[in-house]
Amino acid sequence: MKPVFEKTYWETPFSCERDSLTIRGKAMIPKKQTADKLTPVIVSHGFMANMQTTAGYCRKLASWGFAAFCFDFAGGCIKGSSDGKTTEMSVFTEAEDLEAVIGYVSSLGNVDGSKLILMGCSQGGFVSAIVAARLKEKVARLILFYPALCIPDDARAGKMMMATFDPQNIPEIVNCGPMKLGRIYPASVIDKDPNELIQDYQGPVTIIHGDADPIVKLSYSESAMAAYQAHRDTKGLKLPHADAQLHVIRGAGHGFKGEEDKLAMEIVKQVLHNRFCALEVEVELTGHELKKKDGKQYLTLPFKGNAVGPYFKGVIQKGAADEQERGGLAGEKLIHACADYVVKGEDFTGESCEMHIINRNDGKKWVPEVHTDSKVMDFINHSQGRTVFEGRKIGPVIRIFYRAEERKPL
Repeated sequence: MKPVFEKTYWETPFSCERDSLTIRGKAMIPKKQTADKLTPVIVSHGFMANMQTTAGYCRKLASWGFAAFCFDFAGGCIKGSSDGKTTEMSVFTEAEDLEAVIGYVSSLGNVDGSKLILMGCSQGGFVSAIVAARLKEKVARLILFYPALCIPDDARAGKMMMATFDPQNIPEIVNCGPMKLGRIYPASVIDKDPNELIQDYQGPVTIIHGDADPIVKLSYSESAMAAYQAHRDTKGLKLPHADAQLHVIRGAGHGFKGEEDKLAMEIVKQVLHNRFCALEVEVELTGHELKKKDGKQYLTLPFKGNAVGPYFKGVIQKGAADEQERGGLAGEKLIHACADYVVKGEDFTGESCEMHIINRNDGKKWVPEVHTDSKVMDFINHSQGRTVFEGRKIGPVIRIFYRAEERKPL
């Protein structure tokens, strides 16, 4: 008999209006509330997609205790539940849709509208970024998966996904595979700079993008992050902008799959708990040695690599190794592990410094312990980090997160 798992959240439909059009969606509300009001997260889907592609994210968010909402853009789906024609849709009409959903969500008695979080995928990411720039401090956090900031450039090139047209003479109807677009879709963005549309948002921004994305090149997110950081108010603090970060998933394309999706949501989980990535350690394994002792198997994995972050950059020193105890017939089970190594480099002030990193795994999760002689990174010595592990064939990428409030201004 299969075990029965009870959902920890309610899943209910909702609807709201925008210019006489009905926008329909789903709300995922935790059954147990640990606070008077819940923090709302609104997740926007991509071009041609619908809320079924973002419902999984909402279910995960609800299981973490957030009130999560997904919806169909008006005219933005091949098959969607909201009103609206695809020939009347653009990123700006979708921005109006999202603002209508925000209005509905903010009116609910069980959510805290002052803690509103926007999350969006592809075109939904671009739309979320536009709305965040419009609403500014009314949006507490912005999370973007491979945001389609290429849309204005694609319009200028006369090639948008499966649609081709003369950008100097855009037709009234633009055929785009299974979806018919209207002239408004390319015409509304053809003279726009995407970074100018989004850069005014001053709140925490997290962008997660694959470096093998063939539809939206990683360079668009790199440019957007540079724009966010350049136009950010430092409020007098001489600290790097660690609250605006780009996370690159190696080998990921447009639309995360399997382990990529799990990794992206692990990063999201950290930032939703107000943590930022202080260190990204890129490891390259240089060998392996398996030994047996007293009926147990021990695997030694020496490695090299480097570490970067908003406060530090450096190189892993000689002698770095991951020592593992393995179980099972072929050593397939990890019982515990300990990676112990030193990274030497310089902090963001230009001072030479080093970090001693000990990352332990009890067979379930990695727990980092980091010590540094850098004065500007002293907060690391007094706080517990969290590890997000990205597997690769040549060696893992290890992201170590810390609570943002633990940083001290210079």
